[in-house]
Amino acid sequence: MGKKIFEVYLAKEDVPNNEAYAKLDLPASPWEVVDALDKVRLNEGEQLYMEIEDYYAFEYLAPHLNGLEISLNELNDLAALLSALDEVQKAAFEGLFSMEVQ
Repeated sequence: MGKKIFEVYLAKEDVPNNEAYAKLDLPASPWEVVDALDKVRLNEGEQLYMEIEDYYAFEYLAPHLNGLEISLNELNDLAALLSALDEVQKAAFEGLFSMEVQ
């Protein structure tokens, strides 16, 4: 897809440092998400472990997204919305976000 917003590490929840893992740049197309999940090889009843490894230009979101209960699809949707921002909109978003957090 377009701009990279986040890079995520995906694995099985019970064995996050396994050979069955995937790294995925978000936003990702539905097929890229399916391919990444296939690489993780989740079985029925197993949970997905997800860690954001890189925030690229949105590093200020790290303290607010770390530990947050968010699904891969929700994070991908957020990345898609953030990737649509132009430079002025990114600056405005960062400013408004900082004001809201304070």
